[in-house]
Amino acid sequence: MDAATWISLGQLTISIVGIAITAWLAVIVQRSATRIAQLEFNRALRDSWMHVDEMVLQKPEFLELVDRYLEPRETADPTFAQKRHFLFVFLSPLYTTYQAARQGLASGGSAETIATVKAQLARVLLDEDAFWLTQNQGYDSDFMTLCRDVHDSLSHVVSPPTRATNDP
Repeated sequence: MDAATWISLGQLTISIVGIAITAWLAVIVQRSATRIAQLEFNRALRDSWMHVDEMVLQKPEFLELVDRYLEPRETADPTFAQKRHFLFVFLSPLYTTYQAARQGLASGGSAETIATVKAQLARVLLDEDAFWLTQNQGYDSDFMTLCRDVHDSLSHVVSPPTRATNDP
């Protein structure tokens, strides 16, 4: 082959590699955009529910109304309806942090961030109503499994006594 043929083959190869790199970058950008869109949607959804929970906590007259539409829970705790909404607000940042860690977006590293979330969940999951909420109120299966694992690891721990009040 002469020099002109080699030059043409080189140009063709460079063009094919350029197209492949462009396609590869387009796929990466599309996947990243999809991932960001999913995270933004999930955050917006959680923010909407947190708004409902905050409204209910601020205006107790809405408590009975909102709870009519949520899954019922047989519990001995007469304050469960209010506690449910507080727990939603309390668990939301933990759930968001866990999701970020799973997606590789945690600043401190995924394993370290998940360990921190587990430690924070440990105390709240001593409460059986809180554990029930994590298993029955719309959290994804990975978070449910995480909560179940934390709860099961606490099965030997006795719930701490509630704080005494000065009520007569």
